[in-house]
Amino acid sequence: MVWLAAGGLCLFLGAGAAGCKKPVQTTVAPGVAATAFDSASPELKEAWGTVLTAAKSDDYATALLTIGQMRKQADLTLAQTNALINEFVFVHNRMEEAMKNGDTNAFDAARRIHAATRPHGP
Repeated sequence: MVWLAAGGLCLFLGAGAAGCKKPVQTTVAPGVAATAFDSASPELKEAWGTVLTAAKSDDYATALLTIGQMRKQADLTLAQTNALINEFVFVHNRMEEAMKNGDTNAFDAARRIHAATRPHGP
């Protein structure tokens, strides 16, 4: 069930099932991700900073859920969209590897993601 939560998030973000297994091929030159949000709104810059900080500290849920929220922005450039997808795949793969190694932090993150992305109905 934990993999389904992460896999469901892959589909939710539009990365597709295969997209969560390997880096997404883009038309953006290497290194562009580092500057993709330089001209973004202050809110997007702050959110991108949150993603990068969370990813560096293995806060998988915060990184992945923030990416999901950012993907909903209508004014993203191609470089920004690709940076988000690639960061998603990178963090997701790290979380999946940590889960394979029994990392309880990764399992907790998967549960948080599942709780935040599951349909809330009657």
